[in-house]
Amino acid sequence: MMKQGFTLVELTIVVGILSIILLAISSPFVNILQYQRNSQQNDNVRDNIQFVLNVLDKELRTSSNPSSTGPGQLQVTNQDGISVTYTLSGGVLQKNGVAITDPTIFTLTNVQFTINTNGSPTVPVITVILTAIPINGGESITMQGTTMPRN
Repeated sequence: MMKQGFTLVELTIVVGILSIILLAISSPFVNILQYQRNSQQNDNVRDNIQFVLNVLDKELRTSSNPSSTGPGQLQVTNQDGISVTYTLSGGVLQKNGVAITDPTIFTLTNVQFTINTNGSPTVPVITVILTAIPINGGESITMQGTTMPRN
C-alpha cells in the first residue's frame, strides 16, 4: 500500500523555493515604495518653498525701498509704511523675527536676496533664491522667484 502526502524534506524544499521567488518579486516593490516616499517628501518641500516664494512675491510687490542689509537679509517698507526685515536664522526664514518657514518640513541652507535696479532706482527687481534640505534628509532643493515692486 502506497502512502499519500509529502515528506518533510519535500515541503521544506518547496517552501524554500517559494521564499526565494517571493523575495525576488517583492524587492522591486519595496524599492518603488521607497522611491515614491522620497518623491512625495521632495514634492512637499517644493510645495512649501513655492508657497513661501508666493507669499514673498505678494508682499514684495506691494513694498517699497528694498535694501539688502547683509547676506540672507532684506529690508523693505510694506504698503502700511512699516519696515519689514527678512532674515535667515537657524535654517528658518523670519519676517521681523517671526518664522515664516516650517522647520519640521525643511531646513533652509541658503537665502539670497538680489536687488537689481537696471540703472533705474525707481524700478528695482528683487530676486529671491531659497535652498532647502528636507528634514528627513535627501538632496537640496533650490527655487527662485523674481518680483518687481509696484510702488
